[in-house]
Amino acid sequence: VDAARAQLVGAWRVTAYDDRASTDAPWVPSYGDDVDGLIIYHDTSWLSICISGDGRYDSYFGHFQILEASSDGGDLVGRVNHELVASSIPELLTLDQSRPFRVTETMLVLGDSRTWRRVGKRLFADL
Repeated sequence: VDAARAQLVGAWRVTAYDDRASTDAPWVPSYGDDVDGLIIYHDTSWLSICISGDGRYDSYFGHFQILEASSDGGDLVGRVNHELVASSIPELLTLDQSRPFRVTETMLVLGDSRTWRRVGKRLFADL
């Protein structure tokens, strides 16, 4: 888990925030085509996520814990839990915040990649 944590820690610039109703449906950019944001996982277990686009801005922060991790063809895959402290979307505070993730050398994907995905490009890793 420590090695996995080291790969997840860093700052990630959001490049996509997509959802779809089923695996046969087209992806819908939830914050529009102009989505932008930042996902930060800090070595102290703090996290911060800010997303904007389509005239909206949402954010939350809290702690994270890697629940499971393994290697898949050189990528790190697993589940991470976000333990929220505060959120601009209050209903997130009561929902299960564990989520699948995949980390490549330069990309982070949160989500199942079948019906939802949040994609970030690595900005830097030494936080």
